[in-house]
Amino acid sequence: GLDFQVPKGQVVALIGSNGAGKTTTMRALSGMIRPRAGSIRLNGREIGGLDSHDVARFGLAHSPEGRRVLMIHRNARPDDPHLGKYNGLGGKLHPDEDVIAGLKREIREEANIECEAVSLAGTISWPGFGKGGEDWFGFVFRVERFTGVPPAANPEGTLEWVEIERVPTLPLWDGDRFFLPLVFDRAAPQFHGVMPYRDGKP
Repeated sequence: GLDFQVPKGQVVALIGSNGAGKTTTMRALSGMIRPRAGSIRLNGREIGGLDSHDVARFGLAHSPEGRRVLMIHRNARPDDPHLGKYNGLGGKLHPDEDVIAGLKREIREEANIECEAVSLAGTISWPGFGKGGEDWFGFVFRVERFTGVPPAANPEGTLEWVEIERVPTLPLWDGDRFFLPLVFDRAAPQFHGVMPYRDGKP
């Protein structure tokens, strides 16, 4: 077991070898996993067993150094053409918006967070991608810094922090598998591509 306190105004380092439980401890503190026993208290309040978005409201959050990505599991609307798939956040521009303004509005509406810094990973042209065969064009951004706490869900589905290595195992649009590795690879150059679709397949 583990027993320690962090007094107000102090910094405590958790040191140990690989597999000693450092990451597991941090995940338990921030609500990413539920402890099987014991107690976790923050300012006198029991937080052990709370979900991460509830823990964050009390001022404690875990930043996993770019190892996770916030995705939406489109599982709320039976008529959704994306039903069952995992998507990144975002949507369509309004006629009076530039790309950045539209990005910030969409993410604010979908996840209740404010984008403070973004970077353009690339662009994709999807001829024939729309439900009626319409052509789509997308700007793919990384959100480098944000404020706010995403809710557990929105009207389109559940919001989930997904480990990046698990993303390829999720139900995605087939074409996403070609460019998502470039989004997550910080050393990759900015990309620009064309991916024709026919009958829902690239």
